[in-house]
Amino acid sequence: MELTSGIPVIIGAGDDIESLGSGLIKSGDTLEHLGTTGSILYCSDKIVQDPKLRFEIYPHV
Repeated sequence: MELTSGIPVIIGAGDDIESLGSGLIKSGDTLEHLGTTGSILYCSDKIVQDPKLRFEIYPHV
């Protein structure tokens, strides 16, 4: 990967921390995560509700 010596690499972080580390911090930002499973993470400044519980919703500050 040609990383510069001294750059911290974290293995095993959860999706929440991964999204923060990737810069997913303002409304409209989107991250596609592909690993064992795939997910699309979206940042919104509005409260999102899904009465059918089709989506996992994680509030953050």
